[in-house]
Amino acid sequence: MSLELAGVSYKYSPDTPYERLALKNINLKIMPGEFVGIIGHTGSGKSTLVQHLNGLLTPTEGRIFIDGVDIGGKTPEAKGTRRKVGMVFQYPEHQLFAETVYADVAFGPRNAGADEAEVEARVRYGMCFAGLNYEEFKDRSPFTLSGGQMRRAAIAGVIALQPPYLILDEPTAGLDPRGRDEILAGIRRLYRESRLTVVLVSHNMAEVVRMAKRIIVMHGGGILFDGPPGAVFAQDQQLLEQAGIRLPAISRLMRVLAGKGKPVKPNVLTVDEAVKEILPWARGR
Repeated sequence: MSLELAGVSYKYSPDTPYERLALKNINLKIMPGEFVGIIGHTGSGKSTLVQHLNGLLTPTEGRIFIDGVDIGGKTPEAKGTRRKVGMVFQYPEHQLFAETVYADVAFGPRNAGADEAEVEARVRYGMCFAGLNYEEFKDRSPFTLSGGQMRRAAIAGVIALQPPYLILDEPTAGLDPRGRDEILAGIRRLYRESRLTVVLVSHNMAEVVRMAKRIIVMHGGGILFDGPPGAVFAQDQQLLEQAGIRLPAISRLMRVLAGKGKPVKPNVLTVDEAVKEILPWARGR
């Protein structure tokens, strides 16, 4: 079972003067339990790609399969299969619409046919995950919340669906450092405990390499690189820069230290790895 794109291409505004090819013959398979990061500069096709994964966009060419089911069909099976993919948009607070936070978070589970006891349990779970106190926020209008709280309420609504596939398109954009760290910690915890499949779109290289086990680099509507973080960032730096990709800051620091003859590995990608490299050298000076 998997999430698969077969020969997917997509055109915006086809047959008009504004026609633009946003995706070019994408062939991609994401297996259950994977944590995949998608990176690339603005306009590379990242968001267009992930919006195909739950049927928000329909390919101009090609097909999309979730657990072997073609989600482009109009059958009840295709419709039900699309619900397996939960999507957190770049600004998910724009998805809010209900009179209370509870009603907003409960909409998905209710629409999926859950009974009220199950709905309440899922609302509590989603709000807890997103860092919103249930008793404090359940009866409040989502439109009276702060920007960060609105973001959390929208994320809670997606998590309440308990989807086996979770797509996150820049979920921390606009959050302060504390809010960003809390959301990312929650995503890591959810992935570790439930082993769901996660696809994370982000411009933050440190964020991606700390969480993803596989990285896809998008460029010009196609896949430029696809592999483990170490293998991707070991690719030709000029090609990566053309795709709008820079090494994480800690990696650039380690390369500088190695270039100055310090006994550290230059191909370090995370702060934790850097600490393990630097401490023995620093203590031995």
